[in-house]
Amino acid sequence: MDPLFWRTASYVVVFLGTALVLAGSVGTWYFGNLAEAVAPFRAPVRSASATVEVFIKTDTPYDNFYMDRGGYLAFGKGASALLTTSAAQCLGKQQGNERALFRGVFEMDATDPAVGRPVLDLRNAEFVQIEFFPMPKDAHVLEGRAVVTVNSAVRIEIKIPKQDLRDGKILVRDLGLSFQSFK
Repeated sequence: MDPLFWRTASYVVVFLGTALVLAGSVGTWYFGNLAEAVAPFRAPVRSASATVEVFIKTDTPYDNFYMDRGGYLAFGKGASALLTTSAAQCLGKQQGNERALFRGVFEMDATDPAVGRPVLDLRNAEFVQIEFFPMPKDAHVLEGRAVVTVNSAVRIEIKIPKQDLRDGKILVRDLGLSFQSFK
C-alpha cells in the first residue's frame, strides 16, 4: 500500500471530522437560541427589572425624587424570596385629589438566588411583596400596578389592589392573572 494514499486519507478524515464538530457547535448554538425564543418560560433567569407605580391616599405635598431611599419588589413563597428586584431611589409625587404616586424602577442583583432557575419557577410564588421606604408605613393604597420583565422577553403584569398597609409592606396574593401566559 502506498503511504502517501493513507496520509492523504487521514487528512481528509481529520478535515471532515473538524467540519462536523464545527457544524455541530453552530447547530447547537443556533437551535438552542431558537428553542429559547420559542419557549422563553423554560429559559434560565438571567436578568429582571420591575416598574412599580402605587397610588396612596394622602394630602401630603410629595414632590420628591428620593436618591437615597428606594424600595423593592419580591416574589415570595413561604418565608423565602424567589426573585427580588430593588433600587436605591424612587419618586414620590402628589397628584391632587388626595392622591400621591410612588414610582420605582427596580433591577435584580446578579447574585440573586433566582439566577439560573427557569422563569417558569416564578409560577410557584404565593405572593408579591412591595415596599417604598419613603412611603408612610400606615398608608392606604388606592391602586397600583407592577410590570416585571424577565430576560427582556417575559412580561408579568401585577395589579395591586386597594389595601391598608402594615409596616409599610404592600402584599399581592392573587397572582393568577399575572401568570396566565405562562406555559
